[in-house]
Amino acid sequence: MPTRNLVFQRFDASVGQVDELLAIYRYIHANSEIPAKDNILRAALTMLVSAIDTSVHELVVSAVVRKLIDGQHVFDISKQLVSIQCILEPDPSQRIVMAEADIRRQYAKETFQSSRQLETVLASIGINKIWSRLSVRLGNTPEEIKLKLDLMVRRRNQIVHEADLDGFHCLQQISLEMVESLYEFTTQFVRGLFAEYESPG
Repeated sequence: MPTRNLVFQRFDASVGQVDELLAIYRYIHANSEIPAKDNILRAALTMLVSAIDTSVHELVVSAVVRKLIDGQHVFDISKQLVSIQCILEPDPSQRIVMAEADIRRQYAKETFQSSRQLETVLASIGINKIWSRLSVRLGNTPEEIKLKLDLMVRRRNQIVHEADLDGFHCLQQISLEMVESLYEFTTQFVRGLFAEYESPG
């Protein structure tokens, strides 16, 4: 099953790739005048959103599998969360392995990026009122956290689906300072999610 350490490791690996991109950007910025270097920042921003998405997927899978191990009933044939073969598997250990594989396949079809998507899926694993709880940890209002997340996701979508062009077909501005700020936000946000999941309250 996905352990706590694995969940953290996946997030660290994701942001580690962003670190590498930012290091490349800083080197090119200091040693050349290549205008296309800003595309490195766009790639870094998209990977920050990916880090959030991946982390939430890992957190949800970990929570569901933990419930299975604790003996809680989470099989839902109507939602096809796990296969009939898994439910009928007589070996408990093998059933957990099969369930995790099935759960991963099901959640792989979904995206967890926007504030609404996150609120819904986190509530499904027992993390309710997530924005109020994160507000205490991050030192921002719930509205500020949701807005920053959604603007970040919106910019990611503009980069991925619209080549980051505005209505006049000009590239939108992006800066190292912007991406560094989003990097810090992403790190605090995801670690706050992990902490809230582990919190007894």
